[in-house]
Amino acid sequence: ANSNSILNFSNRSTSSFERLVYKGMLEAVSSCEVEFPDSILIACSGGPDSTALLIAMVKAFPESRYIAGYFNHKIRDQADTTREAHFVSDIASKLGIEFATGDASNPIETEEQARIARYKWLAEVCAENAIRACVTGHHANDQAETAFFNLIRGSGAKGFSAMSSGTYWPIDLGGGTNHLRIMRPLLSVWQQDIHQYLNHHGIKALEDSTNEDTGLIRNRLRLDVIPNLKKINPGIEQHLVALASDIRSDDQYLYDLAKEWLGKQSDVIERESILDQQIVRIPRTRKAPIKTLAKPLFTRILQIIANELGLKLSRTQIDTAYSIRLRSGGTVSLTGGSISTDAKSFIVSAVKC
Repeated sequence: ANSNSILNFSNRSTSSFERLVYKGMLEAVSSCEVEFPDSILIACSGGPDSTALLIAMVKAFPESRYIAGYFNHKIRDQADTTREAHFVSDIASKLGIEFATGDASNPIETEEQARIARYKWLAEVCAENAIRACVTGHHANDQAETAFFNLIRGSGAKGFSAMSSGTYWPIDLGGGTNHLRIMRPLLSVWQQDIHQYLNHHGIKALEDSTNEDTGLIRNRLRLDVIPNLKKINPGIEQHLVALASDIRSDDQYLYDLAKEWLGKQSDVIERESILDQQIVRIPRTRKAPIKTLAKPLFTRILQIIANELGLKLSRTQIDTAYSIRLRSGGTVSLTGGSISTDAKSFIVSAVKC
């Protein structure tokens, strides 16, 4: 496909797809509570999802500046990654947009290391080009897979709610990413529509051979588990996505209530810094009735405070903290901190890094 055929081709099906991307991007921007970005980095692997996203974004929002970013994790055959980089570069050239590529600087052995290396590089590209938004090709099938994956991992409501259309940067780089946002305009788009869109443009995107490796849990879910569940209920993916959306809405409502509660109690909640510790004290009295809080609200309040202090909480630790709020002398040990109660206060403390 040449430049003119990509940018100028249009039929009812492609226009419908681009309208979905247009709507999805506006929802992502609204979710992030930011202005529509003038410049956008599009993470593109050369696969169908990110390739369709790249084309549709340029056609749906032609006034924006784009960079197509390809990252080589250096865990696959060099011939494959070179071919992918050339493919993305070629599509970017035909669309008249910029292209950036980068390689992993350290050996990668796990999926999580790959994810961290990728987002670290994407953040660097954003910083070098004064970009505040990175768009990724996660779609509705990914959303169903993520919800199910988090469910079997034992995640709570936050995990089962899966991905939001717009969110903060997914890894912590020491405060350097506070202004960056991840946006996912395809979350309401199904994979079959993505393939159809590319077919209409005469583009055959590349397939990553590691996506067929059922030794990886997510691949096993996508290739084995979910297809078998569809034999029981053909609409399982749609139901997972709908349920994740409902849970995400409920979770956000509870977080908003938690922030409101903390705001109302701000005059009696004590925050102090002593030597190598940061401490938050909430009165266990009528002034701040933490004893009477329902568990869903208590959980979100505790998670907000823990996030402020840089602490991670497990479900068991939250359950224990909820039980000790009623009595003096309770303690929950955390990595890098603790939760405790005395006669007057519910106390969360963290060791300063």
